[in-house]
Amino acid sequence: MDKARKKIMMVDDDPSVLKMGKVMLKDNYEVFPLPSAEKLFEALEKVEPDLILLDIMMPEIDGIETLKRLKADDRYDHIPVIFVTSIDDDKSVFEHLKLGAYSNISKPFSAADLNTRVVNCLNDYFPAKVSKK
Repeated sequence: MDKARKKIMMVDDDPSVLKMGKVMLKDNYEVFPLPSAEKLFEALEKVEPDLILLDIMMPEIDGIETLKRLKADDRYDHIPVIFVTSIDDDKSVFEHLKLGAYSNISKPFSAADLNTRVVNCLNDYFPAKVSKK
């Protein structure tokens, strides 16, 4: 793995999900927990993440709208997004993929599932730089 830790922005309006996600990922990644899409866009002005974990059901700007904005902006369209959501029916997952999401992680998630999906995504985007541990 390259020396610089990969940066992951995790966006969720539930503080317990942000805390749990940070605990599960902090040993291997630099994690930026953010409580809203507004805070995500503010953070993106300062830090470019390697991956965004994004809740769908949030007040004000939901995850679907956030993804659309990310994919429409040349500065951010290359950043992979994984939805972290309780919406896991096949039709919704397919729609998320069509919008440009890398994949979905269903809530509640385990550390093993979260870490596996993050590693798989980063391997796809940075194949020579991420170990398959």
